[in-house]
Amino acid sequence: MSTRTFYFIAILIIIGIIGTSMLGVKLLNHTQETNNTPEVERIDWGQKAREIALKDERVQELAGGKPVSVPSGIIWNETYVELFPSIGGKIYRIGIDLNNETVKFIKEEKNQTTLDWIEKISKSVTAI
Repeated sequence: MSTRTFYFIAILIIIGIIGTSMLGVKLLNHTQETNNTPEVERIDWGQKAREIALKDERVQELAGGKPVSVPSGIIWNETYVELFPSIGGKIYRIGIDLNNETVKFIKEEKNQTTLDWIEKISKSVTAI
């Protein structure tokens, strides 16, 4: 194998790793099926997380009565979700504990890679 071919393959692998690490989960219409009962129960983890976030006094205070846009988030598992809402022109990271239906933290997102990722996803934004 030539050196040129080796570098080409290495670059493709690196692009693949970076691409998959930057992928997030769009929360719009995202559902997960669980088989805890004989019938299939459909749970929209993203919607549940948004509802919990909007009930939180700290989020309400930040929003000041204005619509909150949540273009993206990460559903880590059935118990923990992170949302990235746009509030007052800033992007925040909100950690949601789905089991206890509580907001664990709210912090302004300053990581440029995350902000770039959110900007790319925000083309399908809906206000909640």
